[in-house]
Amino acid sequence: MKFAQGTGWFVWLFGGASGIGIGIWSMHYLGLRTLSFPVPTLHSSSVVYSILATIFASGVTLLVIGKSDSGRSVRKENQRLMRLEIFIRHRVA
Repeated sequence: MKFAQGTGWFVWLFGGASGIGIGIWSMHYLGLRTLSFPVPTLHSSSVVYSILATIFASGVTLLVIGKSDSGRSVRKENQRLMRLEIFIRHRVA
């Protein structure tokens, strides 16, 4: 991804974020399927928001990792964003 330019860079970013995000979300989906809750959790329209939040956070993570000058403060911001995404994923879906 570091050497891609133009449209190729965007394709790498979108493909990577989608693959990682859907992989993370599907792992959580299977985990929730094994539990039995008295309320419907996986059959609402908010599931789409949960998937999009996971894909977005994965994309931001790839952007941060892809920079060659990602220092400690940038990594801290990325950790905060991932915590927010985890909160959204667990509360929305």
